[in-house]
Amino acid sequence: MTAPRPSYKFADIIADSAIQERWEKVRRYFFLRESTYDMTSRCNIRCDGCYYYAGEKQFIHISVWGNDQTSLAVRKAPDMLVRQMDNYRGDPRAVFVYTFTPDNIIEAAEVTRRVADEGMKITFNMFSAPVGYAGNLRHSDESLRITRDTMEELLDAYPQSVLFSKYNIVAHTHQLGLHDLFSCSYPRKNPSTDIGLGRSFRQYRTNLEWDRQAACCVPDTDCDDCRHYAAGSAVVTARMYRHATDPDTFSSWLDYVDTYLAVWVRGYEKSPNLCDRFISPPLRA
Repeated sequence: MTAPRPSYKFADIIADSAIQERWEKVRRYFFLRESTYDMTSRCNIRCDGCYYYAGEKQFIHISVWGNDQTSLAVRKAPDMLVRQMDNYRGDPRAVFVYTFTPDNIIEAAEVTRRVADEGMKITFNMFSAPVGYAGNLRHSDESLRITRDTMEELLDAYPQSVLFSKYNIVAHTHQLGLHDLFSCSYPRKNPSTDIGLGRSFRQYRTNLEWDRQAACCVPDTDCDDCRHYAAGSAVVTARMYRHATDPDTFSSWLDYVDTYLAVWVRGYEKSPNLCDRFISPPLRA
């Protein structure tokens, strides 16, 4: 017979000094509110699987989709990573974002090593299919498993350069997408008009209009396949109470929030991760 799991009050969880210190660090940023704006409806490249042309939305941060050989094949630009690093070397605002597809998993180690050798920062993203996409970049159970293993190896090898946590890995390589795991907070999937993103978030197109049915930080993405790092920054962080069940689960959530702030907030420094193992996401209520 399995012993019942201990029950924790929130005060019990943050009684741990390391957890309390991290909680006090991240909670100062809970006032942040977001909206997004499309600055242009033009793009000079057309990449397979890009949701820009599904709804005129483009990437942010310094986007990397493989090594220089892959960039030449896909983006028709030689020495892409070399030029990106030259352009942003010494710029503390620069964060490279490596987007994993089933085809470029093996290249992530080379890219991460080169970024780390330059003393720069990198975080990870998952290809998330646009609505109606039927190409080869959509992840399978096998590619999700291999991606999870690769992310863990790189996080362990380059902890000073990789802005990620074990819980980021779990959340973004799970067989289920972010909405099925955590219930998406954005208006597109959240009809609530109570306080929160369902009421406050705006995603403006180039005509300065917004459509609730498309309002999301990555609009026109297939919600069932969404594992996007930008979406997770709100979807996962919004579920604090669901994670406040025990010290390990809450520590994992704090690691995720700490990662999100280090990736998105200028001047915020990421702390060492509190949890060094995979924690399963709590079930939806």
